[in-house]
Amino acid sequence: MKVFFVFITFSFVASAVYIFNDVRDVEQDRLHPKKKNRPIASGEIKYRDAIIFAVLLLCIGGGEHF
Repeated sequence: MKVFFVFITFSFVASAVYIFNDVRDVEQDRLHPKKKNRPIASGEIKYRDAIIFAVLLLCIGGGEHF
């Protein structure tokens, strides 16, 4: 059972890092022919909402380690 929770924790933290990376690179992604269609770069997901979701994932996934 512990392995399952480690997997979930890792998945949440990795997803948060992925979102933070997309937010950080949003301007470059908007200029890229393929990356411009990603949810954050295209505006489908608002910048603010992406940050909030990433912080929530990070808190849930790494909360007991802070």
